[in-house]
Amino acid sequence: MGAASKVPEWAPSYDGPLYQRFIAEALRACEKRWGKAAETLDGVKAGGRVRELRELAEFCRHMPEKQWARAMEGHFGRQAEVEEGAEKFRQRADLKEVRERLRIRIVPERSIQGEAIAAAVARPVAPGLVAALVLDGAQAGEPVTAEMADGWGMSTSALFAVAKDNHKRRKAKKESGQGFEVGVLMGEDPDTASEILFLEHYVKVEPPAGTIVVVPTQRAVLFHEVHDRKAVDALQTVLVIGHQLFQQGPSPVLPLLYWWRRGRFALLPIEVQGETVRFMPPIEFVQALQKIGVNLSE
Repeated sequence: MGAASKVPEWAPSYDGPLYQRFIAEALRACEKRWGKAAETLDGVKAGGRVRELRELAEFCRHMPEKQWARAMEGHFGRQAEVEEGAEKFRQRADLKEVRERLRIRIVPERSIQGEAIAAAVARPVAPGLVAALVLDGAQAGEPVTAEMADGWGMSTSALFAVAKDNHKRRKAKKESGQGFEVGVLMGEDPDTASEILFLEHYVKVEPPAGTIVVVPTQRAVLFHEVHDRKAVDALQTVLVIGHQLFQQGPSPVLPLLYWWRRGRFALLPIEVQGETVRFMPPIEFVQALQKIGVNLSE
């Protein structure tokens, strides 16, 4: 049938047989509308792009299977209308019309390497994460392509600068744990994760051992400023909650833990099994903790 042989992580409420029936129905619906379709790790590839199925899967899970075909026809029909409208807009738009709609979306690097928003103008942010330039207003943010940028006569750097100015700062909530605080940025729009580009606004004074950060979805960012040994407990809490948000969605990014220090992100390798966390920190992080009197081996 396709690439996936097991139930993918984006369909946690499905067992094997039910998932196979769901993906078969999704392939039929896509082939009916766009022609050739194929299963991918993220959903279905049809009409020249990968169509993620997490939200559709959850929607279908709560209705009888006999209604799936109609639900999928409506879902993919709305996608086709959005794409057709966006294409017409791209053909006639100039920079003056769109500059207020320029936004930056944080997406997994694999979505750029694949075809979900493969044509987007993008920049690396952290290991596994990229910032993609989009036009706000479309269903998931219509990618700004190099061809569009050339037509506007502006450099990539200039376009990113315009997009950054369009992002407004938010108020981070402070959630208390067992003797520690976690900063939480959460909202309904997919621009929320882009606030990792403005962390200096939320972390006014850089902590001696930096800040740990999780970007589980486009609508959530969790962070903890590392000042003392409380960071060890905060690290596990942030990661477990981030992993849960990633699995629940919508708009998942990555369930990974990052270390932000001196304006740069580094990956803190973690292995999660249920609520058990195995931490494999790089030597630089260990040394930074030692300087504030925290020894992870104790």
